[in-house]
Amino acid sequence: MLAGTDMELLWTKSARESMTSIQSAPIACTLGAGDFKDRMRWIREFSAKSLRSHHREGLTLELTYDRCAAADVHEFVRREQACCGFSSLRCA
Repeated sequence: MLAGTDMELLWTKSARESMTSIQSAPIACTLGAGDFKDRMRWIREFSAKSLRSHHREGLTLELTYDRCAAADVHEFVRREQACCGFSSLRCA
């Protein structure tokens, strides 16, 4: 459930998904070293500014961002899906 001004991002990887998709998707990030460092810097800056809370349960990571960061959250999802096909991201 979203709080008044928050946006949730769910990052999950289930054992079932692992078994069915392991042959079709890489099991590691496909970014090169330089691109990975740039991505991590972008995530740190974005999260420092907009991340409101986080919660991990099993293989699910729930990140709650300020709603005014919606465009950045969608960009984050787009970027991560492009290089990390093994993960499943969903905005709620």
